[in-house]
Amino acid sequence: MKTLIIWDWNNTLVDTMDASFLAMQDVSSHYGVPRVSRNEMMTVIGTHRDYWQTTFGDKEEEAVHYYLKRYATYRHTIRVIDGAEDVLAFVRSKNIHQIILSNEDETLLFPETEYTNLKSYFDYVQGSVDEHAKPEIEFAQKALKHFDYEHLILIGDGVSDMQMADVLGATSICVFNNIPETIKTSYHCASLKDVKRVLERLLS
Repeated sequence: MKTLIIWDWNNTLVDTMDASFLAMQDVSSHYGVPRVSRNEMMTVIGTHRDYWQTTFGDKEEEAVHYYLKRYATYRHTIRVIDGAEDVLAFVRSKNIHQIILSNEDETLLFPETEYTNLKSYFDYVQGSVDEHAKPEIEFAQKALKHFDYEHLILIGDGVSDMQMADVLGATSICVFNNIPETIKTSYHCASLKDVKRVLERLLS
């Protein structure tokens, strides 16, 4: 069976929370709005646009652009999560294609794959463009049309990842985060080492 593995990027394979947090502090200072705590970060980044609209109103797009600009300056704080390269190398050893589908802006995503030295493990990398992102089926199809596959496995840390897997009929592996019980998940793993163990069974 031809398998294709789809990876999320931020906080699945690489820890980008410091870069996001520091950029948000800059946004708060620049626009004079209340600071966002680390615990509140997941309600701000990714596909969560309510915060931006509510906080910035007609300056929403300007504020998002400023955030992305500041985030890029903190790329040096990004680190590869323990076990990431090991599991990616394992999949590569099976001659199975791996791609990234991320809701991060492509102007940030592409340099990050280079900076972290993980780019060589992937056959295709796609970030958010023109506000299209997971879990939109059109967003995934843009990448999937390049591959011949019979089985999809999607690995991520967020609700949009698991929703994307559901839309695609993919086996889903949620890593790190606890997500609502209403969100369907095939496997839940506490670490990328656990993800590798699951993949060893699925790909045997």
